Amino acid sequence: MVTFKLIIGLMFIWSTAVVLLGLFVAIFKRKESIPLENDQILRFACIICAHNEEVVIHRPIESLLNSDYPEEKLDIVVFADNCSDRTAEIANAFGSRVKVYEKSSPSSGKGDVLHWGVELIKNNGYDALAIVDADNEVDKFWLKRLNAAMARGAKIVTGHRMASNAFKNLITGWYSVYWNLMNELSNRVRANLMLSSMLTGTGFAFRLSVLPEEGWNTKTFVEDLEFAFQQNVRGNRVVYVDDAVFFDEQPISFKPMWRQLCRWATGGLQIIRHYLFVWLMALIKMPTPRMFDCFAIITLGLSGTILLLLDIAEGDMGFLVGYFAFCWASALLATFLSRYSIRSLFLPILSFPIFVLILSATVAYSVVHPQHRWKPIQHGN
Repeated sequence: MVTFKLIIGLMFIWSTAVVLLGLFVAIFKRKESIPLENDQILRFACIICAHNEEVVIHRPIESLLNSDYPEEKLDIVVFADNCSDRTAEIANAFGSRVKVYEKSSPSSGKGDVLHWGVELIKNNGYDALAIVDADNEVDKFWLKRLNAAMARGAKIVTGHRMASNAFKNLITGWYSVYWNLMNELSNRVRANLMLSSMLTGTGFAFRLSVLPEEGWNTKTFVEDLEFAFQQNVRGNRVVYVDDAVFFDEQPISFKPMWRQLCRWATGGLQIIRHYLFVWLMALIKMPTPRMFDCFAIITLGLSGTILLLLDIAEGDMGFLVGYFAFCWASALLATFLSRYSIRSLFLPILSFPIFVLILSATVAYSVVHPQHRWKPIQHGN
């Protein structure tokens, strides 16, 4: 136990140092304005994976159609995965700029759908693929900003994720604070230090050239983190583009929130199980801060929550108080740096440690009862 706590303590020190150094660099680093207009305009396929999403599928399609991006350089591609509703019909109704592929064979999750679909389109002349979810909406300049970053050399880029229903209730407020943490105290600080940012499931893009011969090949429930890890091992970091804003619907009740958090926890445990040895070998071959950080960022949250629960079980309330204080300070700082005011998210910030405890509980639950199949979250509430 002492050794385990020491390892976790060192990881927290690393994570805290990354945040502090990243914020310090931001003080002295003038924000660079990347011109949106440039000579290199990539041809994108914007992929939407959808399973029975007839209520919301119009959202990403309409927002992408309204993008300030040349029509001839953008195709919207819908992978309709075993849909029993009107998802494919609604997508087809938008016309020739929306290409719909219907999958009828069994799927084990989003990664499986992407493997199937990318194989169908990877030889269609696209320079890059962008991934959005069926409940997303993108800013008018989202794609143009991603293109600008890729034209300057980035191979994998991710945007700034915000909740489309941030003020619906306390749960969506918690998610908004959580995404503030990811945007401001994870992705932005890592971008300042030239480390690799995180992918959070949607709102990202990559050049087709980064895919190996087997194409998209992920096997965990967190295909985003797995893909980012695979690419870091191959030498490609994820570049965060703060101005590339997109909006994502969050769960509004406890049951879907619990299901989603359990899926994330199970996926994180899967990555540790499948990739720990791969990471150690890669770290030995390429002992760089980025290679260390790319796996530490995955394991930190999981191991930290396990440590929290163990200390609670042992009656160590001092650690719990410190953990709560850390949650409050992080939530306040992230929201202060974000596009929201602290006042607008005051109650979610005040109660944010409850969300962290729920997240910790899903980790503990998933250790004993991991998810064995992908469970979709209903959208359009």
